[in-house]
Amino acid sequence: MKNLILVTFFFFFVSNTIIAQSKMQPAIIIDSLGNTKAGFIKYSSTASLCQKILFSSTLKAPPQVYKPHSIKAFELTELNRKFIQAIVAKDTVKNDTVFLENIIQIEDKKLYCHQSKSGAKRFFLETQVIGFKELIEKVSTVKLNGTTYTTKKKEFVGLLKLAFKECDAIDDAYFKNVSLNIVPLAKVFERYSECISKETTYKSAYNLKPGDLNLIFGVGFSYALTSSNLPKNLGSQNYLQDPEGVLGIPISFGLNYYPPRLRNTFFMGFGCSYQHKGAIANLNNTKFDLHYLNVYMNFGYQYPFGKVKPFIGADFSSGFLMNPNSAFTRTHPYSGDLQYLFYNYGDYDGGGTEFGLGAFLGVDIPIFKHGLRLELKYIYGRWPFLSSAYGTNYIQFQVQFRFKT
Repeated sequence: MKNLILVTFFFFFVSNTIIAQSKMQPAIIIDSLGNTKAGFIKYSSTASLCQKILFSSTLKAPPQVYKPHSIKAFELTELNRKFIQAIVAKDTVKNDTVFLENIIQIEDKKLYCHQSKSGAKRFFLETQVIGFKELIEKVSTVKLNGTTYTTKKKEFVGLLKLAFKECDAIDDAYFKNVSLNIVPLAKVFERYSECISKETTYKSAYNLKPGDLNLIFGVGFSYALTSSNLPKNLGSQNYLQDPEGVLGIPISFGLNYYPPRLRNTFFMGFGCSYQHKGAIANLNNTKFDLHYLNVYMNFGYQYPFGKVKPFIGADFSSGFLMNPNSAFTRTHPYSGDLQYLFYNYGDYDGGGTEFGLGAFLGVDIPIFKHGLRLELKYIYGRWPFLSSAYGTNYIQFQVQFRFKT
């Protein structure tokens, strides 16, 4: 019953936190008169911002719709993404006013991207020499002997050659591997940056970063309640009548990697931690006092919006029992304290290393953008691979320090 209450509470808390999250991100807009206004823009990692934005001066104010003809530019300040107003060719006859995202810039050379509602991308290059031009690749199909062949003509290469003619390292051989996509085009700019020994003036966070690697150190408080996973007829419950949980001070150190192009939502990591687990059953004088040094690998998903960021995931861990000679004790009325497995009536054999699986969910509360954070986490861990098969319901509250490497 205690385990059910713990799980129910956490699912209720995290679910309500997700629902209550605002997708409003800190931002600034520059209106048609050149005035800068600070506020918040409604953001989604899957939606295009090139057609319109929803802007609010405060989180409580109703959002206003701004289309490209209304403002000159806007910026998502914490996400490091900048957009400008531009007039581009809609077709051979008409022009269209849209928002373009500034992907990368070196001196006067800028790369812009426009993403349609369907996800199709167009790219534009701007320099003092060539002005503002679209990068175009013409695709044609030819049927020959009943087989259809597709050919691509990289017309955009000519503009890039002209824009970066000062760099001998950007030659015909290099352009053979350049396609009309964000990362390859951005790498042309980065190669030029190396060639002239100058840093990029600006680089958007959108699809360019190799991923974020966070170094994490945490310490806090925990409550753990361990129970057997085995059926009662094996005697496992004889040692756990109305068990009570144990308190501990968890310490953890690890690395979390957030892959690129996933908007810092999915993560994977590894590390080590000290955890105090177990249970105390006073009715039958049984105590499971487990001090573990764990090495783990995990993966999960973190909701990216709002001040409170829920997450969920799973892990695989190897736990070294630091106190094998005092981990499982039962006070016998005649023999005193004895060592026991959870369900084995023989003496405990002293083995200390086990492997298991776990699932976790919780919330992460950043105090500073990159640094101090608070984390509340629920973990269900199961150790099914050895004779002492058991599971632990574990609640952990930690103060964490996270540093981007």
